[in-house]
Amino acid sequence: MARGIEKLVTISRLKYLQDQKTWSQHLQRRDDLEKMIHRLDESRNLSSRDSAQPLMQKQSFHWGRWIDDMQATVNVELFTEVAKEDATREKLKASFGQHLAIEALVKKLK
Repeated sequence: MARGIEKLVTISRLKYLQDQKTWSQHLQRRDDLEKMIHRLDESRNLSSRDSAQPLMQKQSFHWGRWIDDMQATVNVELFTEVAKEDATREKLKASFGQHLAIEALVKKLK
């Protein structure tokens, strides 16, 4: 019986650690996407400055369209990542609560 309880504790701990790792990956990806958005904004500012020069207007226009397309793509991915992060956070809370409950039960049984 003790061996079964030890396995249960180990499984719950591994589940919690896996959920924590997944959540950290989502946080890192969201941070990366936010940095990309910031860089795209900087590029947009440079492109708009270049558009004031007559020789650069056409190139600047195409560059601006590309930036807008990339911004839309990154925004969609960011919203998706935030939703995944929220779901993973709830899963993490549940697995941590389950892990604590199992450890409390084990302490009570000892």
